[in-house]
Amino acid sequence: MAHQLRGENIRFTIYDLGGSEPTPVGVATLLPDHSVRAAEFVIMLGPEARGRGLGTAATRLALDYAFHVTNLRMVWLKVRAERGRDPRV
Repeated sequence: MAHQLRGENIRFTIYDLGGSEPTPVGVATLLPDHSVRAAEFVIMLGPEARGRGLGTAATRLALDYAFHVTNLRMVWLKVRAERGRDPRV
């Protein structure tokens, strides 16, 4: 998280809109390298938000922003799943 708060990173808060009030459930971040017009994409969701399509929706919005607003050519993602932490993984 400390790495994401530095520099020109583009941060989004992910909200669950399914309840009576919007509830923050995660973050999505683009870590751009403007010299090559590329960025690493990082997404973190709380356990209560997983398996409900919120990550998919947040990813689509972040990629739309990356390609159409920021004018990036490439976005990449590394996936790290911790086995045993969440029964749905």
